[in-house]
Amino acid sequence: MSTTVFAGARVWVDEVRFEERTLWVSDGRVAALGGKSSAVDAGGRDDVRVIDCAGKYIIPSFVDAHFHLLALAGKQLRCDLSGARNAGDVVARLAAWAAAHPGREPVVGVDFDESGWDDPALPTRALLDAIATDRPVYARRICGHVGVANQALLSALTTRRFVDASSGRIAEDAVFEANRASRPPRAAMVDAIDGAIAALHALGITAIHDIVDPSTIDVYVEGLEASGRPLRLGALVHVPAADFDDARDRLEEASGVNALGIKIFTDGSLGARTAALHAPYADAPGDGELLVGRDELMEELAACREADIACAVHAIGDRALATVLAAMEKTGVEDARFRIEHAEIMGDEELAVCKRLRVPLVMQPNFVRNWAGEGGLYETRLGAERCRHGNRFASLLRAGVPFVFSSDGMPAGPLYGMRGATHHPVAEERIGPAEALRRYTTAAHALGGDEDAYGIEIGSPGDLVVLSGNPLLADLDEIAVEATYVGGWEVHRSAAAAGPRSGLKRRR
Repeated sequence: MSTTVFAGARVWVDEVRFEERTLWVSDGRVAALGGKSSAVDAGGRDDVRVIDCAGKYIIPSFVDAHFHLLALAGKQLRCDLSGARNAGDVVARLAAWAAAHPGREPVVGVDFDESGWDDPALPTRALLDAIATDRPVYARRICGHVGVANQALLSALTTRRFVDASSGRIAEDAVFEANRASRPPRAAMVDAIDGAIAALHALGITAIHDIVDPSTIDVYVEGLEASGRPLRLGALVHVPAADFDDARDRLEEASGVNALGIKIFTDGSLGARTAALHAPYADAPGDGELLVGRDELMEELAACREADIACAVHAIGDRALATVLAAMEKTGVEDARFRIEHAEIMGDEELAVCKRLRVPLVMQPNFVRNWAGEGGLYETRLGAERCRHGNRFASLLRAGVPFVFSSDGMPAGPLYGMRGATHHPVAEERIGPAEALRRYTTAAHALGGDEDAYGIEIGSPGDLVVLSGNPLLADLDEIAVEATYVGGWEVHRSAAAAGPRSGLKRRR
């Protein structure tokens, strides 16, 4: 048994304040919480590590309750379009990447966001064809629900829904198929998973609820085993309920993966204008798409309830949310493990149903930072009045609706996301930093069905983050994650943080 002692730290207690304590973690769990003046005497023992945390703040490690681990891993192998200024810049970056990576492998760029461009026109098939005609070329928007493909990639797609062959624009089902058709080589993806987990640790994240494509499970399992870095994983697999048992069996080959249930898409995204709205978009014709019928949705919900597995349902637009809530209410929510992902746009009627059903919502405050506010994507797509119904954190809190936070990988980073909740541009929807922090830590762990108490108390897992400042009082953008621990073992330490390293706990 080994022990790590965090001396002189200010520890988050009662989820509302910090107190100076000496924190002992033994055999992976919090063993003692001494007072301010607790003496620390390791007596020269090799099995005791003392970490000087004077002036630092310790919180439970972060949970990202809606993530895409393989997407993060894949970014290391793709052309980065996140800073592109316009369609021409996207094409130039892809052309440069293609020249630097000759061969027949697909040329894929990720994470462009035209909502900040002076000219929001997307690149076209013709422009991507000019880069290459003998290999797929593909640019995907940050939301993952829309992209542009050249003719080589379009010809490989079997679906015709959401495909505009003239412009090369693809969305939803076509995007998912394009993703599968343009994956990096298997060995590269396996290797990249280690770097993705390390990146999460650097952000203080030690647990995720991961959205898993069933066709990637073998790569997923192999990459986790090859990495060995500890990450508490709850998987939501994009399969029908009838296929979940097979997916669970394959996932359980990876030590530490807890297959929670399935994921269902009922609409798309606001960026792609495929989120299903009650009223048309403000900047284009149409009111979005419902991707699944109510009867089919109810069948899946009922199957999940019968099998006692989680059912995570993607609903971004208010029409999609209303459809999901109605299906859940008719199916019956008592003892069901239902959850709704995103719930970005919510009218008062949907809010009232959420209050009645109390189905947990998994929301993304980083979206507020990315796209809310004057002139942002929400206002462009919805108009100034309707965008006030976006990400209604304080309204949900007042109504007693359970909700937790995540990032959907856009970008990962709980401190970044928390500021979106505490500085919501609609003042009436802001929540306090303690509430935001709880939804990225203890509340998110509970949603995953973890029976452990993940607050900092005797017997709780020693999954901890050392912060440079007080997240309840200081500017969140000025606070750094200095170190991250899983079971008391250090898995990350920032270059700027002083103090000894305590090693890396392997997965096995």
